[in-house]
Amino acid sequence: MPFAKIAKVTPAYFRALPGALGLHGAHMKLLALLCSLVLAVEANAAEALRIIPNVFQGVWASSEQHCFPGGESRLVISETGIDFYESRGRILGIAAAEETQLALIYEASGEGQVWLEARQFELSENGQTLTEVTGRRRGLARTRCEASEAIDP
Repeated sequence: MPFAKIAKVTPAYFRALPGALGLHGAHMKLLALLCSLVLAVEANAAEALRIIPNVFQGVWASSEQHCFPGGESRLVISETGIDFYESRGRILGIAAAEETQLALIYEASGEGQVWLEARQFELSENGQTLTEVTGRRRGLARTRCEASEAIDP
């Protein structure tokens, strides 16, 4: 479903929506994250997806030294999941725009905890650099790891 139609709804609508739907607690938090995701990605071309587009999938790291499993900045993006150094996530919501912007909401787990997380990424024009554009992580750039670098040394 194109997000352009949804994004024209006023913020007041989103504030009233959880109560109107009878949502509370974690469900309300998830709805708030989804609404933020919808509004955060460029509304004129964003589209809700069931799987993460191929151009974003792969192994990413801040340097070649982190491409191997266990590398601290290593990020693995698959069709329906996102894995970090000490956590992994099950994708709950995906939006993409212009084949260079990706926004995700996922249920993260790691070190015995589970939480909801939202992240946005921007892909370079050549498809080799993935930059986080989310809050305090803004500007964290990772390059695509070659297949030979992404396996155990």
